This record gives sequence, structure tokens and C-alpha cells, in this order.
Amino acid sequence: MFAEVIVDIKHHDVNHTYDYKIEKAFIPILEVGMRVHVPFSNTTRTGVIIHIKETSQTATKSIIDVDASMPVISKQSLSHIQHLVKNNHMLYQQAIELIVPHVFQFKYRYMIHVRQEDPLLNSLDMKVMDKTYVLLKRDERHLTKLKLLHQDGKIHLEQTQISHLPKRPASVYVYTKKSYHRLDTILELLTPDEAYQKETLVAMGLKPSNIKTLLKHEVLLKKDNPNEFITQHKISEKGNKNIFIKPFESMLKTLMDLIKEVHYNQQSLLILVPNRTLLLDVQSYCHLTLAYDYKTTSKQYLNLVATLNNTPSIVVSTRKGIFLPHLFDHIFIVESHSKTYRYDQGVFYDTLETIDLLFPHAHIYYHSYVKHPSIAIQSKEVTIGDRSNITHKKHLHVISMKDELISGHTKVLSRSVLEASKEALKKQHIVMYYPRKGYQKVNVCRLCGDVQTCPNCHKKLHVTQQKKTYCTTCHKTYELHHTCSHEHQNMMKPLGLGLEYIAKHIERLIPDHDVIVIDKDHQDIQTVKKPSIFIGTQKLISHLHEI
Repeated sequence: MFAEVIVDIKHHDVNHTYDYKIEKAFIPILEVGMRVHVPFSNTTRTGVIIHIKETSQTATKSIIDVDASMPVISKQSLSHIQHLVKNNHMLYQQAIELIVPHVFQFKYRYMIHVRQEDPLLNSLDMKVMDKTYVLLKRDERHLTKLKLLHQDGKIHLEQTQISHLPKRPASVYVYTKKSYHRLDTILELLTPDEAYQKETLVAMGLKPSNIKTLLKHEVLLKKDNPNEFITQHKISEKGNKNIFIKPFESMLKTLMDLIKEVHYNQQSLLILVPNRTLLLDVQSYCHLTLAYDYKTTSKQYLNLVATLNNTPSIVVSTRKGIFLPHLFDHIFIVESHSKTYRYDQGVFYDTLETIDLLFPHAHIYYHSYVKHPSIAIQSKEVTIGDRSNITHKKHLHVISMKDELISGHTKVLSRSVLEASKEALKKQHIVMYYPRKGYQKVNVCRLCGDVQTCPNCHKKLHVTQQKKTYCTTCHKTYELHHTCSHEHQNMMKPLGLGLEYIAKHIERLIPDHDVIVIDKDHQDIQTVKKPSIFIGTQKLISHLHEI
């Protein structure tokens, strides 16, 4: 017997399954969805079995051990993972993190309910609680035999999850009596020298960007040791009145009426929002306690799932909430026209299409203040006038880079643009506009979202072409971090493509022609004799007459 295994590595080079031999001792107990330890290169990795088969032509190594004696991913969840990987430009690990977050970080505790006595149970040093045993860590080596007793009906083996992710340092904010003219109405609600949690400040009407501004001007002080500040504050009615989501007046009444209806009928509701800032706004305005996004820890995730399984609940979430293991009766999508529902943090999938697959019987409500949220323009004819008052008809082509990625093309230029550029460069120059200067925007942790910031001014650091980080305020250069402040090793990755990054990759794609960058830092037009590529920000407009 052989098992197809997905290993816990997020990388394009290992984005496929690996075949491993199943030893005879593991054949009776292994199931699809179980977590196992496997040899990988010169080390041992954790993986999940997605298929068991009779033959294999590539398997050379055997499964070392079973890490969890019960499946950690259901067959239904595995089918959703396969669907996401097949139909979207997505890694296996990205799909697993969406559907079963933290699955490789969970530890498990095993409860044994005795139905029939067995000599093996007497030999184990287990904690007894009214014919229910808690298996100790040192006795987990007997899980293989216990699984066979479970299959024979002598015991009932139950597996429960335990989170062991490192706890993030909690922070509190202290008001320093200083004023800030734009936010004085909210600051009047705060008591000087008292500690406030971030959620409390947001509920009072401060947005995360406001909190950063107040920290910069030392109106608030951030303390990383919450034990020094244990005072809890209730949100006053005056503070609640300041919370109002201006773009959503037309849908607030509909949403609140739906929440009342769901409460009355004892049903469950999922409210989807395009970003975390809006999530906090909606959560505060609607007085909701359950929220789910990329900052949700494994412990919070387990508590959320337990709550959903026990009582009908209302959850406000970003787009990944559709993968929560619960069949919601109603789904309310705020700003359904937002591009975030189709692309976010480097992961492609269409949320609206996936909802139809996961929730065929749910009542779905779409909110949008755009008349046509999903217009796909392939090409259209426009009239352009020049300085000589002569009008020219040009063709404007709008290309979906999502379709390019899904089809396997990962270059910075689409295939049609690349071919047209090579053809045009035979006779003339090419001008390209790109609105973001620099190399890459930020260095961010792909696991928790933590961003590398300047130790002096706490602004986000830009990534340079020399793989350093640079502060545009302090004008200082720092080393590029690979481990975030929450100790997630080798999870930091530069994101956000800048002008210099695009230019560098165009040079590789079209090596026979010069690529000249024009922006605030590069304004010297070189003398070129052959057709070249000029790429720049809006500064490029003032140099068009020189080209």
C-alpha cells in the first residue's frame, strides 16, 4: 500500500504530492486526512495523507510515524482543497491554511471511553474519570493498538485539538492628556494614564490608522506589558454614537434587520467584509463578538468553531470565513464588488463563485454601491487628442492578470503585452507607466501578517534591490528580517512590486533592449540609439518630449 502525502512546505517547487510506502503495522489504522511524519530530503517533515492506493512508481521511502491517530482533515475538506488548487493559481499549503487553519501546528489530546475491558488498558498509566481515560503523552506510542481496539468497538477513541502556537504579546494604549485637533471629540472619552485595549479604542470610534497617528504624535503610548495595566473600560453610549460607517447608510438598516431576524429564528449568519479595517467597524457597529480573519490565532479559531457547533451564531469575517466548518443559513456580503474577494495576499480564488459551491442552500445577500460590480472589458475603442488637435482612434485592451496566473503565466508582463512589446521594439521606443516607485513595498510575515518597521519612527520599511530595508523618513538602512516579532522563523517575505522590480524583470524578459527607469530618483534621460523601453511613474510625463 502507498500513500499520497502533502508536506508542510509552502513553495512552488514542492507544490505536489509525494508517494510513500505504508509499513504493515500502519496499514490497518491509516486513513485519508491523517497527519503523519515522513522523510523528506535529509530531514523529517509533517504531512497529510490525501489518498491511499495499491501501486506507485515513485515511492522509495516509508512513512516514519503517525502524528495523529484520527483524520485532521475531512474528506469533504480535502475535495475543497483539490478544487482550489486545480481551479486557481494556488499552492497546496495556501489551500490548506484557508480551509483548515493551523492544521500543522495543532497538538492533540486523546480521550478513551471504555466499552469493554482489555488487558492493554490495564497496562496504561492513564488518568481515569468515570470510565473515561485521558491518554498521557508517554503512552501515545500505543495509539496504533488503541486504534485497532477502536475499530473492534471495545473502546471509543476521541481526538481533541490543543493549540501550541506562540502567544502574541498583548499591547495596551495609555492616553497622555495631549490633544489632537481632528480627534478631540473621541479623546474626551478617554481617561488619562489609564490603559485601553486596541479593540476598545476602535469601538470608541478610532480607526487603526488614527491609533498609529496618535502614537506618532505621542498622544497615546503603547505598552507591551499588559500586566501593569489591568483596568477594564466599558464603552459608553456617547462613544458608540461616534461609530458610523459612512459609505454604508443604505445597507445598515437591511443588515440590522437581518441580524434581528436571524436571532429570532435561531439561525446562523456570516457577514463578509473585504478587509480587516471594515471588519472592526462592522463588528463594533453591530455589537458582534465573533470575528475571524488572518490575525485569528489557533486558540481563537478552536473557540470559534466550538461556538458555531454548539449554538447558532453570527460571525463577521474577511473572505476566508467561507471555509469555516459550518453551514451558515444566511451570508451577507458587504461591498460585493470589491476586488479583495478575488485577490488578497497573493492568493487567488473567487469568493462569490466558491460560495455557490460551499453553500448551495444558503440565503445570500449582496451589498454594492457600484451599478455593475463585475464588468469584464476585453477591448474598446477610444478617441485620443494630441497637441495638434488631430484625433486618433486607439484600441485600449484590458487584460486580467488573474487569468494569466491561472493559466500558469507568472511573469510581470502578460503574454499579449510581451509579444506586442517585442514587435513594437523592432521600429520604435515603448513607454510604460507604473505608479509605484522603489523595489518592493514591505517585508511581511506570511503566517501572522507582522510587518518589519523602523525601530526609530515605527514606519513600514521599504525593501531595496540589495535585499536591505530602507526607512524613507529616517533615511536609514537595516538588515532584511527573516523571522517576525512573533518568532515565526523564515516566514518573512517582501511583498508589493515596485518600479525597479518591474524594470529588472523586464530586462530579463527582453534582454536585447535597454530598460530606462524614470521617477523622482531617476530623471536623467540617457541617449539611446536603438529602440528602448522607458518605464516610470508620473514623472515620465514631463520627459516625453525628450524620448
